[in-house]
Formats: sequence, structure tokens, C-alpha cells
Amino acid sequence: MEAAINSYLNEKGEQKVFETEIDFLYPPNQKQFYDFLGRVIEDAVAWLESAQAMVKSEINFHPRGEAQEMGAIAGQTNFNLDESSSFSYSEKHAIDRLASIPEKMRKMGVDEKTIKFYEDQFLK
Repeated sequence: MEAAINSYLNEKGEQKVFETEIDFLYPPNQKQFYDFLGRVIEDAVAWLESAQAMVKSEINFHPRGEAQEMGAIAGQTNFNLDESSSFSYSEKHAIDRLASIPEKMRKMGVDEKTIKFYEDQFLK
């Protein structure tokens, strides 16, 4: 990574961002790099948060029950175009399937924190 950073030069042959060659093992350069990296991350998070707010303001979210029904129906799509798809929805069947997932997760070795998150999101 050092080589990539140090090869990023302007027309005068000077490092474009740090104005000096960077050595990660030299404490002042290390601090300079990590300060820069921290600012890049903060700027990226701020941009993502504003983009998220803008996108969310443009989306018409469906109520949870309606979204689950549409997802269950979409999941029945047969992508073999030579065959037809048949679509049906049973709320009881969907609830039973959702309720069976935590046990399957446990058998797969999923940690309890993740299972609890799933249960809080989908079973309450």
C-alpha cells in the first residue's frame, strides 16, 4: 500500500496527497496517514448518511405485512422461461415458515444474538 500511495504523484513528481513520501513505520508519517484515513472515513459516512436520507425520502415503503406477502410471492418465481410460475400466498404458511427459521439457525450454529435479532424483527 505504501508503494501505491508513494507513486501517486503530481506533474512535479511530488506526492499528491501528503506532499512527501510516506513510511508507515515512521511515527509522524503514520499519524499523518491515519489522520487522513480517519477524515476520509468520516466524510464517507457523512455522505452515506445524507444519501440514505435522500433515498429514503423518495421511497414509498410498503407496510411490513404487505412486503412479506409480496416477498413470499416473488420467491415463487420460476426463472425457467420455458415453464410457467404459479403464485399463491397463505399468511399462516408464511408465519409458520418464519417461526421455523430460528431452530434451523441454531442447528447451523448461528449465535444467539443474531437469532434474537431475527426474532425481534420478524416474529413480534
